[in-house]
Amino acid sequence: MRSRIIWITVLLGWCAAIFCFTALPVFNDEHSMRFFLWTGLPLWLADLIDFGVRKLAHALVFGGLAFVALQTIRPVRWDYLLAWIFATLYGASDEWHQLYVLGRTGSLRDVGVDSGGALLVLLLVYLTEKKWSKD
Repeated sequence: MRSRIIWITVLLGWCAAIFCFTALPVFNDEHSMRFFLWTGLPLWLADLIDFGVRKLAHALVFGGLAFVALQTIRPVRWDYLLAWIFATLYGASDEWHQLYVLGRTGSLRDVGVDSGGALLVLLLVYLTEKKWSKD
């Protein structure tokens, strides 16, 4: 029971952190792009790196959210599917939330990246656990 409370606390904290960070206009592409341009990179390369870093951040954050959700709800039937659905829906709600933050935008593409990151992390967890259970 103690471990369940810990995972619930981590899950709520993870969700709150996502909400707080996406409520800040400083975490948008304009600000991150400035950093890459400051390095002296050509515009096309800075734009490509900026895009990749921001999408990787989405995938990792929501992959982590899916992992924490999985640990929180275990052991239930369809736990992987439920964790993925939770992370995807939270990603969608976060993009909707960003529509109301000055300087931010919501994007269906980002929901797809969030969902894909969650799916990838859950797949890696599943394959790792399957390998360990055979040994």
